[in-house]
Order: sequence, then C-alpha cells, then structure tokens
Amino acid sequence: MIPLQIVYAAKFVLKDGASQIQFGWIGAAFTLLSFAIFVAWVIWAYLPSRKQAMEEAARLPFDDQDGGAA
Repeated sequence: MIPLQIVYAAKFVLKDGASQIQFGWIGAAFTLLSFAIFVAWVIWAYLPSRKQAMEEAARLPFDDQDGGAA
C-alpha cells in the first residue's frame, strides 16, 4: 500500500510541473534579459571613452602608498 504522503507529494509535483510549463516563458525571458544586460555591460566596459578609467583601475594595485601594510 502506498503511503498517503507519497500520493500528496506526487500530486504536488504534477501540479507544480504543470504551472512551470505554463509559465516557462518567464524563465526564458529573464535569461534573455540577463544576457542582454551582460552584453551591454561588456560593451560599455570596452568603449574607447572608458580606456583611461580602465588603465587607472589597472594601476591601483601598484599605487600602494603605505608600503603594503594591511
């Protein structure tokens, strides 16, 4: 005999699976939006107008004023 808890769990999984299929486009839209934001961020970082700021940021570890004391 199948315990009642397993039956309830199976019903929940099936119901949850059906709702995920119905709203699966939300996950796809979020993934595409996230990827678009990432691509825009990378393009922004490599714009020629940002070159000086990136070079200054690259020199930060070598511009140590206190001799390396933490």
